[in-house]
This record gives sequence, C-alpha cells and structure tokens, in this order.
Amino acid sequence: MNTTKSAAFWAMVLILVAGVGIRCVGLEWGLPSKTFSFTTYHPDEAFVFQTLENMKKTRTLHPLEIGLHYGTLHFYLSGVILLAAKIAGLVQLGSREFLMANLGQVDRMYMILRLFSVFCGAVSVWLVYAIGRRIYNDRTAVWAAFFMAFSAAAVDVGHYAKVDALLVPLTLLLIYFSILLLDEPSRKNLWICGVLAGLLASTRYN
Repeated sequence: MNTTKSAAFWAMVLILVAGVGIRCVGLEWGLPSKTFSFTTYHPDEAFVFQTLENMKKTRTLHPLEIGLHYGTLHFYLSGVILLAAKIAGLVQLGSREFLMANLGQVDRMYMILRLFSVFCGAVSVWLVYAIGRRIYNDRTAVWAAFFMAFSAAAVDVGHYAKVDALLVPLTLLLIYFSILLLDEPSRKNLWICGVLAGLLASTRYN
C-alpha cells in the first residue's frame, strides 16, 4: 500500500467513524416513551409499524394503502430486522395492549430501525468514496465522502426509521454498477444493474 492509498484509507476510517457518530447523536429523540403513544415526534416514522401491523392482521405481504404510497422493500426489510431482533432477545413483540403497557419495547423497535438507518448512512458514505475513486482519484473520493458524511440532509435521513435511509445507498449502488457497466460491459454487470433498479423502484414509488 503506497503512501497516498494509506492516507486515503485512514482518512476514510476517520470519516466513517465521525459520520456514524454524528448520526447517533440524538438518536433517542422523541421516542414513544416520551410521547406516551406508538408514534414519535417525527410523524412519518409510524408508517413502518402501521404497515407491518396491517400485514400481520391480513396475514399477507400486502402493505395496504400506506405501503403503496411509498414502496414495499423497506417495510419488508424492517419486518425481517425486527423479527431477527426478537429471535435474538433484543425486543419483545406483542399486541397493541402489551406494547402500550410496555412503551420501552416500542422504543427498542424504533431504535433498532433507526440504527439500521445509521448503517445505511455509513454504507452511503463508503459508496460515495467508491464512486469518486472509480471515476476520479483517491483524493477526490475522500473529499466527496467527507461532504456526504456531514451533509445536513444525509445526517437527518440517518436519524429516522424511514424509507429514505434505504433509498440513498441503493441509488448510489446502482450508480456505481452503472459506471462499472460502462467501463466493463458484461451480462453480470447488466443483471446487477437490473436487479438494483428493481429494488430501488420497490423502495420508493414517488
């Protein structure tokens, strides 16, 4: 590893740590135990749980009206993440009555999905670096990642259990493989771009 690449590597480590850190500041803001309800101070976050509740009631993967206003992939992933958290003993799921009497469990559900948003933010920072390095150089890539890490809009998205958190890394991943497809045309890269485009479309419709 030459000096330039070594400097870029350590710069990215610091940027990623700082980016994750700034997204974790205030992550407990407005949780249900503070609002005394199933919602947080951010009105859109509850849509995830309302959609999952609808699917549980109908025993189908149909998200009904709320889900169809956004896209289904984020809701499905959220369900899988919460189920995995339940299996791991990180959260207890139950009826509305149980959860209303145990809002701390609802806090945990929100925090788990908010942490997933933080993870998506970190991946986005790395993907901006990868794209910058692919089309320019290490120095440009590091600066691009720096601005992505501390962009006000990107940091804000990384704080909430919303569909937008997943939208950003999927968009960047599609851009990266689209560039790769132009540079190295192949059936494999074409398939990857097609799959990513489909996942991106199913994440947010509008």
